Amino acid sequence: MSDPLSDQDKDLLAFAAELHRPLARAAKVAHGNGGWLMLFGGIGILLGFMGPDWTSLLLGAAVAAVGFLERRAAERLRRADPDAPQLLARNELVLMVVLVGFGVLLLTLLRSSGEDLEKAVGGSMPGIDLKDISNAMTNAVGATTIAVALLYQGGMARYFLKKRRDVERFLAEVPEWAREVVMQMAG
Repeated sequence: MSDPLSDQDKDLLAFAAELHRPLARAAKVAHGNGGWLMLFGGIGILLGFMGPDWTSLLLGAAVAAVGFLERRAAERLRRADPDAPQLLARNELVLMVVLVGFGVLLLTLLRSSGEDLEKAVGGSMPGIDLKDISNAMTNAVGATTIAVALLYQGGMARYFLKKRRDVERFLAEVPEWAREVVMQMAG
C-alpha cells in the first residue's frame, strides 16, 4: 500500500505544525491563566457573600468573568482566529484596569481605621499603634495589587498581542487543508 501523502505534503504538514506550535502554546497559557482567574474570582465571590463585602463580590465577579472569557478566547487562538490575540490582550487590560482601580481604592477610599485589627487582637496593645500597622498593611496590599496588575496583566497583554504575527503567518503560509490537519491533531 502506498503512502497517500507525497514527501512535499509531509514537509508542508511539518512546516504547518511548526508554525502552529507557538499558537498552541499561547492558547495553553491563556487557558490555564483563565482557569486560575476563574478560581480566584470564585473565591472572591464566596468571600464577598460570607462578609458580606460588596467590594470582594464585585472584584471576584470581574476576575471570574475575565477568566471565563480568556478560556473562550484561548480556544479561538488555538484555531488561529485572527481576532483572538486582540481579545486576549483586551481581557488582560480590562483586568489590569479593574485591579489597579481596586488598588487605588484601597489606598484612598477603602482604608481601614484600625478598629477591625484592634478587635482581632482583642483590644489595643501597649506601645504598638494598631492604626499605623493597619495603614501599613493597607498600603502594602494596595501598592502590591497595582504593581502586580501592571506587570503581570500588562505583560500578558503584550504577550498575546505578539501572537498576531504568528496567526497571520500561519494563515498566510499554510494551505487550508494543512491547517485543518494540524489543528485537528493539536486539539
